[in-house]
Amino acid sequence: MSAPVPTSKGVTAVLFTGVLILMIATGNEILKQTNTYSPLQNFFETTKIQIGEEKTTTKDGVAYEYFKVLRTIDGDTLEIDMHGTKEKVRLIGINTPETVDPRREVQCFGKEASARMKELVAGELVRIESDPTQSFRDTNDRLLAYVYLEEGQMLNRKMIAEGYAYEYTYGTPYKYQKEFRELVALARTSERGLWSPNTCNGQK
Repeated sequence: MSAPVPTSKGVTAVLFTGVLILMIATGNEILKQTNTYSPLQNFFETTKIQIGEEKTTTKDGVAYEYFKVLRTIDGDTLEIDMHGTKEKVRLIGINTPETVDPRREVQCFGKEASARMKELVAGELVRIESDPTQSFRDTNDRLLAYVYLEEGQMLNRKMIAEGYAYEYTYGTPYKYQKEFRELVALARTSERGLWSPNTCNGQK
């Protein structure tokens, strides 16, 4: 028996379906290329905070928004200007010796850590990245984030690597926990900063 000959309506339906599939595939590819979101955009879209129009483009072509640092509070906290609103940012995954808590004495290497933070970011522009494993804000209403300098270095990582901070996990493991702990071990064996026997020898 010979195969049935498709009707003109059948041919038209097949062609229409093929064209539709092609259009959907092409559209998805265009969206992938154009809708490139920075960590900061994801950070604020999920929390219903609006993003400004001014952005800086990095080498990889991804658009990031940068904020001016108004002041540093200590070695792990800073304050930024976010569209006219002052926001305190607590760096995820690190803890520096205490200098500003009125309930505690100034801890060993605390002043040095605060001075290093100020040296790195005072008056500079930074971008921030959230971590979905962590809360949006801490109990002191500070934003919790990874902070990046304009040249791309992560401030959290730098403070640990240079021996100005301890690794700090608050409850849930965070994105860079393994890396930060490895950096602490390296700083300790290299006797950098607060790990030096000439400073704190790792003692708080």
